[in-house]
This record gives sequence, C-alpha cells and structure tokens, in this order.
Amino acid sequence: MSYPHSAAFDKKIRSIIRSTNGETQFINDGLRSNTQAHEDFIKDFNTCKCTNLVHDTFTQKDLKQYPCSDCGAPSQERCHGIGEERAVLLRRALQRVWPDTSKVITLRTILIAFLEEHKYTQFTLKCKECHRKEPKQQKHNVKKCRICNQSGHDRLQCHIYVYVRDIVEATLNNCSFQLTN
Repeated sequence: MSYPHSAAFDKKIRSIIRSTNGETQFINDGLRSNTQAHEDFIKDFNTCKCTNLVHDTFTQKDLKQYPCSDCGAPSQERCHGIGEERAVLLRRALQRVWPDTSKVITLRTILIAFLEEHKYTQFTLKCKECHRKEPKQQKHNVKKCRICNQSGHDRLQCHIYVYVRDIVEATLNNCSFQLTN
C-alpha cells in the first residue's frame, strides 16, 4: 500500500545514503538493557535530530504545495497522527535495526529506519487548526497491542514475530512445535 508522502521519504532516504554525515556509531555500554538503551536514545534524539529530519523532508516550501488533508486550507504542520507519534516510530525503527544494543550501529542506519517507518503511517500535512483538533477527535480510538502493549503499529506484525520466535526457539531446543489457539 502506498501512502501520499512515501516518495518524499524515499527521496530523503536516498539523500542520507549519499551524504557523509551520520557516521557516528552507537553502542550500548553493556550496563543497560536493550529497552533502556532504546529509551535513552529516544530521549536524546526524538525532539531534536528526528524533528529536524522530518522538517527537512517537508520544508515550508513543501508545505505550501499541499493543502490540509482535513479542510483543504494551506497546510502548516507535519502531522504524524495519533498512535504514530515520532517517538513511537523511532522506537519501532530501533527495535527493527538495533535489536541487540551491544552491537555497533551508525546514526545513519537509525535515521533511515526512522524515515522508512513513516512510509507506512497516515503521516499527513495539516493546517494549525486541524492539527490542534486531532488529538481531541481520535485519542479515545487508540488501541494497544496485546503483545507489546504499544499502539500505532501493525499489531499483526507482533503476532507474526511471536509465532516465528516460538518456532525458532522450539527448533533450537530440538522440540516439536504445535500450533495452539
């Protein structure tokens, strides 16, 4: 499924791949769990580097090209949507490309994964008024996944992950695997 702004994210990803920036490497100090390392990274980068990256992907000039997706007025805001906030997308990207935080990873790899996560969301551009109204309209509709207790993602992906994990564990333990409902 293609979303309206996927091409813009692809263009920015190609730009990052070609650039020489982002070679900074990160590695967990071994004293923190994977989850804690991810949360620390999110605290450090969510509101600066990741915000700037999305703003650089959709500049003020780009905003003028697209009307508000709700009312048609000139867009002024980049809207991730309820349950698809920047921190949620960054967390998913980290879980996908840096599941073992004892391994070295570059900032470039994380930022590319972060942008790729946007391509499968309802990311849109809105006027200030519609963006301000959105949380009040949709907050009560957010459902959390029973597997990971998070929202804003494809819950089927978590179920498939658990299914595959159980098969791999059974295989490694020389056990037979049985499907259960």
